[in-house]
Amino acid sequence: MEEEQLPLYYYNANVRRVIDGDTLILNVDVGFYITMQCIKFRFMNYNAPETRGREKAHGKKAKKKLQEILPPGKKVKVRVYKADAFGRYLCDIILPDGKTLQQLLVQLGYGVVWDGTGKRPGFDPELPYPYNQRERVG
Repeated sequence: MEEEQLPLYYYNANVRRVIDGDTLILNVDVGFYITMQCIKFRFMNYNAPETRGREKAHGKKAKKKLQEILPPGKKVKVRVYKADAFGRYLCDIILPDGKTLQQLLVQLGYGVVWDGTGKRPGFDPELPYPYNQRERVG
């Protein structure tokens, strides 16, 4: 039986730096007047274009959009899951309306839903970016 992906904890955090369209570094308030500095997070169930290779142009646009939404110092609420194979913690950034930032980014066309299993969805560099709701990537 597969282990269920339950969230571990909710934390308040400050954005330190955006790495790419689906990865960022946060300073996390873990409570008891303790702040963990420079923890790397990757969005849960979301994939944005890579900032290298064929997808580079799209990846840079996805990163720029995320930097606009989450500038350094921005306060966020983060729901943390387990660490991934690269040592990043999988997370959701919770918006004031209760939805996740990933849901917003998918709606805006900057990435796609992906649970991390199977082949990573690719982004066609020939299509205009961000993608509109009628276009599919894969």
